[in-house]
Amino acid sequence: MSAEKRSSGGEADFRWLMGGFLIVLLLAAANYKLLFGEALPQWDAADFFGPQFTLVADHIKAHHLLMWDPWTSAGTPDLAEPELGVTSPLLLLIGFLAPQAQFGFVAYWMLIWIGGALGMFLLTRHLGAPLWGCMVATLGFATSGFYTGHAEHISSLYSVSALPFIIWRLDAALLQRRVWFAVQAGGLYGLSALGGYPQFTILTGLFIPLWAGGRLFWPERDGTAGKSSAPLKTSLASVALVLILGGLICSPIYLGFGTHTRGYSDRTGPRTRQEAVTSNIFPAVAFSTISSPYLTLLNMSPDPIWPETDVTMSSIYVGSGIMVLSLFALARRSPWRWWLAFVWLFFACCSVGHELPVRGWLYDLVIPTRYFRNASLFTAYVIFVLAILAAYAARDLNESVTKRDRAILLVIAVALASGAVASFKAVVHVAQKRLPEFRFANDHMLIVWVGFAILAFLFQRGFLSGRSLPQFVVVLAIFDAVSTIHISKPVLYTEATIPWWSVMDVNDGRMRLLDLQRQLHPPAAVGIYPNNRNIPLRVAVLQSYAPLSNRYYNAIAADPQISQAAIGSNRICFSAGPAWLKPNDADFSRFVTRWREFGMAILVLHTPDSMRTLSDKNEQAVPSSSEITRDAICSPATISGLSYFPNSLSFSYDANQAGWLLVTDRWAPGWNVTVNGHPQQNVASDFVFRAVHVDMGANRIEFMYRPRGFLPLAIMSWLTLGAIAGIEVYRFATRPEPIT
Repeated sequence: MSAEKRSSGGEADFRWLMGGFLIVLLLAAANYKLLFGEALPQWDAADFFGPQFTLVADHIKAHHLLMWDPWTSAGTPDLAEPELGVTSPLLLLIGFLAPQAQFGFVAYWMLIWIGGALGMFLLTRHLGAPLWGCMVATLGFATSGFYTGHAEHISSLYSVSALPFIIWRLDAALLQRRVWFAVQAGGLYGLSALGGYPQFTILTGLFIPLWAGGRLFWPERDGTAGKSSAPLKTSLASVALVLILGGLICSPIYLGFGTHTRGYSDRTGPRTRQEAVTSNIFPAVAFSTISSPYLTLLNMSPDPIWPETDVTMSSIYVGSGIMVLSLFALARRSPWRWWLAFVWLFFACCSVGHELPVRGWLYDLVIPTRYFRNASLFTAYVIFVLAILAAYAARDLNESVTKRDRAILLVIAVALASGAVASFKAVVHVAQKRLPEFRFANDHMLIVWVGFAILAFLFQRGFLSGRSLPQFVVVLAIFDAVSTIHISKPVLYTEATIPWWSVMDVNDGRMRLLDLQRQLHPPAAVGIYPNNRNIPLRVAVLQSYAPLSNRYYNAIAADPQISQAAIGSNRICFSAGPAWLKPNDADFSRFVTRWREFGMAILVLHTPDSMRTLSDKNEQAVPSSSEITRDAICSPATISGLSYFPNSLSFSYDANQAGWLLVTDRWAPGWNVTVNGHPQQNVASDFVFRAVHVDMGANRIEFMYRPRGFLPLAIMSWLTLGAIAGIEVYRFATRPEPIT
């Protein structure tokens, strides 16, 4: 290679590097209040994800994995909750390095956000888009309604930020017929499930074969990709490798979710069809949010304009640049692009839930899609495809432009600008309310939409050259991205949560011996409504925010009389004659009635096998034949030698007679119990708690949480990821290749 060519290549690489750096800088600068602590995460980020991050971080700093959380909802099997990322190498690394909870969580959030942007930047470059096109697609994607709306849902951001990386490596495998690239994609897919929202894990597993199918039947040359798509056998092998390898990596969490929550939660089975098609839909009228990020704010409480969906899930804004360019991309005769448009339409139709039959059809035909609700989350893939199409359009404009192309671009820009302005004005008029952000949002809307139409007009008339237009479009995209974050601040973060985060930053991260003290609500300093901000304070709470819900636990925690048995410091009691009941609604009703009749705590027992039927909500509620007599009444138990850690509980009890102890910590399949060194059955009590049989005399009771198979699967997952990473490092060190 000549010195001139090397110089040219190095200069081009430098421009790409600066482009990526500029994107990172823009995202950081636009969120300066968050980075400098002038505003902090809110809603679920402050109620759930932030506190749980501190718990994962504290465990890994103590060289432990978080498995059981005794501070939340009388105990939760956190190892089986995919959103928490207890085995995610990325979360564990940041948690281990973070000096304090607030800093670590914000750093984790911003790294995910920036990572998603860089992933789209690399993907669109791989697809052959010029630098300016990559920047427009990336900025629109990274500041879209998904990223601004789901700022509180860190697990959702984690999943979608991994999507560009997964598709990048999968596409490289299909176009270059390289198995190793499919291995990379599989590793990334598995990694995205460790800490991601389960619905996205399922939907990405659906999106992968759709992408590969389009590449198989309608190949298109893509810049650096070079070759046409792989044949059927290779395509099927690549998709299978991605899905199987991804499943292997995420197995400790997802197998744990299926096994370690049976009987603990009634949320482990499929959702009903009605719930799947009606819960948090993206109403068709909400597609008007394509015009401005401001319209989403109108869906905030107390008077949401689209009450059928949460404010976090009610925006599809991607900016004028992506919208105009994505439609322009379809002007070329490309079956592959029209396939992408079909995929876009399919996910859009699913997102509206019951307003169209498509989501219901998917529920009937694709079994994994029965396990989630929130139809609006399908819009993440709509936004993703729009960004891809915009990158193709930028490539077209960079290669050759005819008079017809100029005219088409103008027509699209004018039509979209007219529609955007009209829909913005219409929704604002119907809402009959104006928020403080309205004036700036109105100006922003006019600038980005009318501004693009003006640029298209000047381009069509020849006043802007093919070299000048991209420069102005990038400037407009930068203004759009920064303005979108500014307008969306009410759904991103707030100054109001600073006192809560200050209180939560007191923990030093050490693992301590616990006591039995538990209170009903979180401390007043962090808000007494159900949240998990008690976790960093190491205050055990009965009424918390737990995604792994249980209808009996919810009823007990809300009952002012029954809940008393599970709070305070005397939470262990003795009964000589408990009844054996089935964990169903009929027996629960009998249990509550008897408790209130006696006016005292009572003990009823359930076998482990019967507890595993708890998740079957359709089970016939046939009451047991056992009677609940006064012998089931509990008396306080005086214990000694207490040793209490997150994954273990042991104490001594001298019994005057043989009987049963009620321990008001939650029951789960992974708990093992011994009495005086002899194993006993893991019996459940009072529908959600634990019980253990004791003999007359001295008894040493030891509970240990040892979920079967979790640690071997976690090690296998890490070894798989480590092997992929190690081989990739070796390949790069011994034979550096250009990024494709």
